[in-house]
Amino acid sequence: MTRAERKRRVTAGLVTLARRRIRVASIRPGVLGDELVEFVDGTCVWLEVRDGTSALRRLAAASASRDVYLCRIEPCFGCSWYQMSFAHDGEVGSTVLARVKQYESKTIWVPWVSISRWRRQLRDQHDDHGR
Repeated sequence: MTRAERKRRVTAGLVTLARRRIRVASIRPGVLGDELVEFVDGTCVWLEVRDGTSALRRLAAASASRDVYLCRIEPCFGCSWYQMSFAHDGEVGSTVLARVKQYESKTIWVPWVSISRWRRQLRDQHDDHGR
């Protein structure tokens, strides 16, 4: 699958989540410090957040007591960055600039980062903790 195909599939999946207003089930730290956003329909999105980490953490706390959902998605520069707006209680709230590292749903699974890069990052992380 080419980068352009990956971008189209991930964008289509994110737009569908926003259009259908699928509620966020949880937001928590994922693999290698990435943020893992899980939706109630089973979709999981691993994000490398460039701008909006604190906003995403506030959303994580809010999702326990309110309905939080992805309301708008805008592809940005590069091939994997998105401006993602989340809403709660019917109002647009936090906006996050993030790179999708992996997108997984019942119908789509797109690893954005190559497996060799993940292995290299895991090895580097393991080496850092071993010292």
